[in-house]
Amino acid sequence: MRKAFNWFQARNEDFTNPIVKGILAVGNNARDRVLSDEELRDVWAALDVVEDVPACYPRFVKSLLLTTTRRNEAALMHSSELDGDDWTIPADRYKTGIDQIIPLSAAARDLVGAKPEGAKGNSWFVFTTTGGAKGFTGFSKAKRELDKAIGTNPRGERARTNAALGFARPAAHRPLADVPRRRAGRPCRAVFGTRDRRRPRGL
Repeated sequence: MRKAFNWFQARNEDFTNPIVKGILAVGNNARDRVLSDEELRDVWAALDVVEDVPACYPRFVKSLLLTTTRRNEAALMHSSELDGDDWTIPADRYKTGIDQIIPLSAAARDLVGAKPEGAKGNSWFVFTTTGGAKGFTGFSKAKRELDKAIGTNPRGERARTNAALGFARPAAHRPLADVPRRRAGRPCRAVFGTRDRRRPRGL
């Protein structure tokens, strides 16, 4: 079909080929399976007892749930990005390409912890297995151990959506001041309930 349009376009300057090179079919990538509150509680409890994982891993996963950030955004959290109760994710690591300020709750701030043992200098990666020199990267192996502790296989990449849905549920009825908000770039969509359209039935 494209070749036929190209042939005709070459012979008629008023005709524009409706098929643009590089166009790909776009599928529906919306996720319609998220963890229930009970399943999330199972994950949280398993993080307190899971074995054979790096010491930073339970704190790392809990930080994903509490901040609703993406895996690599949290895994590369650096002490230089923290200012009191604010965490600034730099533009080159954030989806929108602009700096993003994440206010940290008391629970999230506690997960940051102290300076890693063996860290040199005055700055370090928060979730690390190398004394602060590099951010955490051992996702697959640690996830397998967590699955064993839970006794199931929840999809780790769903954590951000689950947490956001939890904020957006009508049952929560919390004041906006109690919900984490992002003060740079786009506001946290969960605050305004725009994720409700993706909420499974029964939630």
